[in-house]
Amino acid sequence: MTAHRTRHRSAAYAALAIGLSGTLALTGCSGNAKKSRSKSQKQTSSSAGSSSTSSKSKKRRVIGGGAGVGAGAGAASRAAGTCIPTADSLRFFQKASPSHVVVEFTNRSGSPCKLYDAPALRFGAAKEPLGFLEGGPSMVGHSVALRPRGHAWASIPTTTAATRGTKQTFATVEFLGNGLRGAHRGPARVDFPGGPVSVGPAAKVTDWQVSLTKAELKSGSAG
Repeated sequence: MTAHRTRHRSAAYAALAIGLSGTLALTGCSGNAKKSRSKSQKQTSSSAGSSSTSSKSKKRRVIGGGAGVGAGAGAASRAAGTCIPTADSLRFFQKASPSHVVVEFTNRSGSPCKLYDAPALRFGAAKEPLGFLEGGPSMVGHSVALRPRGHAWASIPTTTAATRGTKQTFATVEFLGNGLRGAHRGPARVDFPGGPVSVGPAAKVTDWQVSLTKAELKSGSAG
């Protein structure tokens, strides 16, 4: 009886051991499968992220490229309007040797602007503006572009009695549009708080230049 029970228990223990072994094996396989799937998902996610980063990088390189910057700069230059004369943007002063009057313009606006050809100047009560030293229509198409706070100059030679004339205390100034056929901008009255200048009706003015030296060379007034 005792031997029979012993054999029965041994058989039960053996069956139990086999069952546990199978369960552990299944659990291990399941765990390995989950780990494998998790690793695969991470690799896929990493690959997708890398591809997205690369795509964004390419987009940034295209957006910030030289062609785009150049196009923007060109558009800004084309969009610059005609400068507008104002009393505080113009200054007149006379130099003695050789005698000439300087017209100085400062772009006091916050935007770039263009000056075309030459200023149309009437001194005192004159009905007609001064002539252009370059001969008028031959200047059509000349322009200077000014940044905010930029300067431009024109020169009026007054080396003879006819061009020096009488003392003037103010001038009326207009800016030409795009070419002599364009609309004028202004007029603006400019007083001379620094003292009068002597300009006669026979005097002529140069076109606008981006340096005073160039304006004086054009008028033959460089000292």
